[in-house]
Amino acid sequence: MSKTAIFLIILSVVVFSKPSIWCIHDISKINPQSATVYESGNLYKTKLQNTYKTANAVWDSKSETVTLRGLKDEVVAFQLIAEDSLPFTVDDISISGFGKSISTELYLQWFTEVKEPSFNKYHWIFSFGKGWYPGHLIPLNAPDIKKEFALPLKVPDNMNRIPSQKCAAFWIDLHIKPETKGDLYKGKITITLNGKKRKVNLRLKVEPLLVPQQNHSNFIAASQTARYIHIGSPEQLKDLNHIFHAHRIDFLPYQWYVETEDSGKALKIFWDKYIYNEKPHLGSVHFDRDILPYLKGDAYTAKNGYAGPAAGTPPDWVALPLSVGWFKRKGIEYPSQQYNETFIEACNQVALKYNASGITQHRMAFILKADEPKTFDELKVGKDHADLFHDALSPIGFSYSYRMDGVNFHPRGAKRFVKDWTLDSIFTYFNGRTHIWSQIACDYAFPLKDTTIDFLKTRYGGEYWLCHTNTSGEPGIGTYPLDCEAVGVITWPWTLWKYRIDGGMFWEAFFTGNADTLWTNTLPIETARKPDLAIINGDGAMIYPGEFVLNTKRPLPGYRLKLIRRAQQDYEYLYLLTELTGSKAASDSIASSILGKALWDAVPKETEDWDRHKKGLIDPEFNYMKGQWSHNPDDWYKARMVILDAILAAKPKN
Repeated sequence: MSKTAIFLIILSVVVFSKPSIWCIHDISKINPQSATVYESGNLYKTKLQNTYKTANAVWDSKSETVTLRGLKDEVVAFQLIAEDSLPFTVDDISISGFGKSISTELYLQWFTEVKEPSFNKYHWIFSFGKGWYPGHLIPLNAPDIKKEFALPLKVPDNMNRIPSQKCAAFWIDLHIKPETKGDLYKGKITITLNGKKRKVNLRLKVEPLLVPQQNHSNFIAASQTARYIHIGSPEQLKDLNHIFHAHRIDFLPYQWYVETEDSGKALKIFWDKYIYNEKPHLGSVHFDRDILPYLKGDAYTAKNGYAGPAAGTPPDWVALPLSVGWFKRKGIEYPSQQYNETFIEACNQVALKYNASGITQHRMAFILKADEPKTFDELKVGKDHADLFHDALSPIGFSYSYRMDGVNFHPRGAKRFVKDWTLDSIFTYFNGRTHIWSQIACDYAFPLKDTTIDFLKTRYGGEYWLCHTNTSGEPGIGTYPLDCEAVGVITWPWTLWKYRIDGGMFWEAFFTGNADTLWTNTLPIETARKPDLAIINGDGAMIYPGEFVLNTKRPLPGYRLKLIRRAQQDYEYLYLLTELTGSKAASDSIASSILGKALWDAVPKETEDWDRHKKGLIDPEFNYMKGQWSHNPDDWYKARMVILDAILAAKPKN
């Protein structure tokens, strides 16, 4: 063969070969500079196999087909990645063939640069390293999207400005509406690249069961920065509540409360004026107008603009607007008799308001000033308020759950309060008046290896929750920084199930501030970067301010909010299987097959040699501190399908 012929063959391959289109499930992070998946690297042993572009749990390149399964009222999702010779243009993407019973949402993934890998001084955070990571999602079908962010998209992207960008990544949500019939649905994804159309098959098997609409995991999101949403437009407020509800999370703001006047029995509450973080009142916030509607199911219906799962259902958890700061700013000092009388009167008035408003779901009482006590005096603040809530609300039959958050609710931590205290000492000190014990999610959460959560429930009563924060880490629980594995967030609800934890909370759900900064800087908040303690890339970012890419100020869901929704739905799979079989045995077996050990159960033996462990002499990379669960995203997707198969096998014929 002549050199000319060889040259022409090579040229034809380069010029005329089809652009690369591939898809993957919703549990992996795309590297835009290499057009690869971060989870296929060598950080973990059980990594995603390098053949994922050819075939993975949802994708087959030979038939160019994406295959998904789900239950009614579930949201199933996947990612689509487009590659071509640079530069190239993604002119359009459309999904057809499903009809009205299955709705679709298309997002462009936005990447931000991690310049300093995430770490934590006290718990292990294993970062993939410096690079560009997905965090934000731009709704491409939104009518209010700015023209410069809409399709067509040029790659490299002039707006995202990723050096050496090689691909564009898209996120696709499919909501299977409750009325959808169980069947195999066949659709098409049409991608237009450089003016040429390319079609991908999309197969969705809808199983004839409804995913539970209640969040049985009791996973909630907490934020004290909701103030900026509440003083915004009514549309912003509605969108915020709708976003969290659509992602199966109850949103509970804290550190804000209604304005008051006077004290004791003469106390007056102004439900149309709110305090935020002990600052002057927010005259634009009105309980009946801005808060009460979103505590009821009617806010989450089509007539009020809601489109998503669990339509018509109210949040499972609501917050009581009570705080130490309520009265301190009025000159009523804690501790004092005047303070006690005023707090009890406030509780009574809040109970009357909630009862009159028909708020009957779980009502959570939480005092920020008693948060994470490290001394006995700080612990006493929590104890005093547990007594005050009890003295005020129990006599009138108002049900509530008082929550204590901590980092020392374990045998070793108890001695930090009183030298000779044990775990018994902490719980008996509160005399049964704390209903939820919430502990930072990590390897020392709650008991050591000689006790279990079931033991605590039997011995002390109450519920035991985990708080997922920027101080959580491996091997106790998966982590959430941008530069860490997507599986980390997925482990949260699975851990709740495996260890019988009663609930979970993500702190901080979101921060607010300059929109440009929150979209371009992975460390925009002061608390996210403390080089002597921790660097948490993308801290506090379940949602993002939309005005950076939209012509409105409505908030937008982030990548990790999608991951939590996925894991929440997994939890409901486990719950549904248990309900159908009448036993947790099958669900537990599947959960244990994918999640080996977590929390106190995962403390490695190497840490017993504390001095050598602390100095990194056992292993300078601390590999033994990595989470004892599968780090292969395909495994998690397949485990979900195993549960679904078991559900169908256990389903009654009628």
